[in-house]
Amino acid sequence: MAYKNDQAGIGFMTKSDKVIISNIVSVDNTLGLSLNLATETNTEKIVLLQDSHIFGETSDLAKDCPDGSGGNTGADCYCVDKIGHMSILVLQGGKDPHNPSASKRPVYKAKTYATWNNKAVIENVNFHNFKSENTACGAGQFVFGMNRFGSDLIPMHWFYDVKFTNVKYDALINIFDPPAGWANIDDCGEWPCTAPSNVVYTFYDSLWQVTDGTT
Repeated sequence: MAYKNDQAGIGFMTKSDKVIISNIVSVDNTLGLSLNLATETNTEKIVLLQDSHIFGETSDLAKDCPDGSGGNTGADCYCVDKIGHMSILVLQGGKDPHNPSASKRPVYKAKTYATWNNKAVIENVNFHNFKSENTACGAGQFVFGMNRFGSDLIPMHWFYDVKFTNVKYDALINIFDPPAGWANIDDCGEWPCTAPSNVVYTFYDSLWQVTDGTT
């Protein structure tokens, strides 16, 4: 379980051919889940998230601005954009499982280029209470968001038997345009890398249920 973390509630950048994450409960975390693999080959790599629950801003008793001031002005206010599930990456290089040394922060940063022949699978996951594209204090809130370091390649994301409960359509996904800063000789040359322009999420046997009970 992970609740109201400043970064990803659960995250890794681990060397493996396949990682399975199950029975996760993530509630109101700034970067939701950050589930990434690292490899030295282009053989197929799989990240599988299953049987889990991901919540947006849920309770009026747990606001990010508890003093009621709103915005970023209150002494107790922490008003930042949030996502429930960060796009998954598979990269060259990474840390061994149970790495004994400290990782450079942020852990979700892509420190090398992406690999091909990999996929992300999300099955039997329920996304709850992204009832608005904004949090109570006015920051952005989305079920799905991009890893801001994922410039090279976002793998295909396959969703099976997922459910959206009390999720507003406008709060579903935030895909940003490739930043101009990604255009550099060491990375993509004269043009920004295009990963955010080539994102594909595919859904099978999924259910959408909004607050008025329609499906």
